[in-house]
Amino acid sequence: MISSNDRSDLEQSLFQVQTQIASTRTSLSAIAAYDRSTSILRRSAFILDRRLDFGDWYSRECLSEAETILEVAKSWVADGSERCLIWDEGCPHEGWYETVLPHEIKLLDDECRALAKFCATLKASLDLKSVIEMVSELGL
Repeated sequence: MISSNDRSDLEQSLFQVQTQIASTRTSLSAIAAYDRSTSILRRSAFILDRRLDFGDWYSRECLSEAETILEVAKSWVADGSERCLIWDEGCPHEGWYETVLPHEIKLLDDECRALAKFCATLKASLDLKSVIEMVSELGL
């Protein structure tokens, strides 16, 4: 039997995931439209977008698809970043190196962050559901 506190926690975690669906769909569209996107990635993004449309997003499979898309997009961000020397005469080391993202890559990175937030929230909610089910089965 699920306690009211557990039910409330689970409902709250589901609500948090649902509030991120719109930004996740936007992120999927932006990632699929990126010039390095392949037909396989665009198809995965389309399938995930349909799952979000039809409410079939609360599963480990959906999480796995989202994480796969995110991993590919993050690799594009890493490939597009540039390492620049920031020169500063007042600095004791006369400057430092900094990773800089060009504008297009910065936009892609922002979309990756939104998708990563969805993945993290969905994973936390699925984990909470699993724990509640285990405790329920064990009768604790």
